[in-house]
Amino acid sequence: MKKLLVLNFVLLSLPVYSASWKKFAVTPPTSSTGTAGTALTSAQCPTNYIFVPSLSPYTVTAFCVAKYEMKDDGYGTPASVAAGTPWVSIDRSAARAKCQSLGGSYDLISNDQWQTIARNIAGVASNWSSGIVATGQINWGHSDGTPGNALAAVTDDNDPCNGTGQTCSSTVWDSQRRTHKLSNGNVIWDLSANLYEWVTNDLTVAYSTNYFVSTMTNGDNEQNRYGADMATICPARWASPYCGMGAARIGFNGGAIGRGGEWTMGDQAGIFTTSMEAPANYAANNVGFRCVFTH
Repeated sequence: MKKLLVLNFVLLSLPVYSASWKKFAVTPPTSSTGTAGTALTSAQCPTNYIFVPSLSPYTVTAFCVAKYEMKDDGYGTPASVAAGTPWVSIDRSAARAKCQSLGGSYDLISNDQWQTIARNIAGVASNWSSGIVATGQINWGHSDGTPGNALAAVTDDNDPCNGTGQTCSSTVWDSQRRTHKLSNGNVIWDLSANLYEWVTNDLTVAYSTNYFVSTMTNGDNEQNRYGADMATICPARWASPYCGMGAARIGFNGGAIGRGGEWTMGDQAGIFTTSMEAPANYAANNVGFRCVFTH
């Protein structure tokens, strides 16, 4: 099975990484999230899943998402737990099947659900280095290559730099901080960096080029599917750290989509990072997954 070395994409004038995980252009999801008129409450979220408010046009109802990247519970069942290294070297079909094996309300996260979470995070001041939305950068998570592997998490949300060699907290910002806070106060781990994560969507046509997310054209298909709202993009969007939003490697048609980036990507990692290089049957040690619960 081919190993994804370290997500390499040629992004305009960006440095080239030594990996082979390709980028692709996404097609809209085949179904919406949840059922209109069905109100999911936070109390219905499974253990270690967090409640995510819906966001038009991406999701029509709220949903629950795994707080942590999925781990193997030792019996081949995916678990959202802090301890243990994330489940990797699994292709997209297998990852989706594992999520669905948890029950009829579970699935692999979709691109629209990812966008719902990322755009929510971008609007929360505490995720920004300045403490002000659209000023400075959003933290990248474990993205500097030290250590050179994916990390386990911890249950203490006040220790979000755990394992990175950096020091931060829920109130002290650092670019390697591995947590982000949603508008409802819920905390999610490693949505940016640590590992690429599969989403359910396929691509049909590659886009013409690759971007830093912050430099996308307002209102175009690329920004709508993979990018931030312009109101949450910092003024210095053309230079590193590119608002901390990451890179969109969408100039290739690999057939499947990975989001978030991995542990060596530096300023190309981010909550909006997208790769379209790999086919759906690709499996490597820097690609994991995350499940959702919808009703």
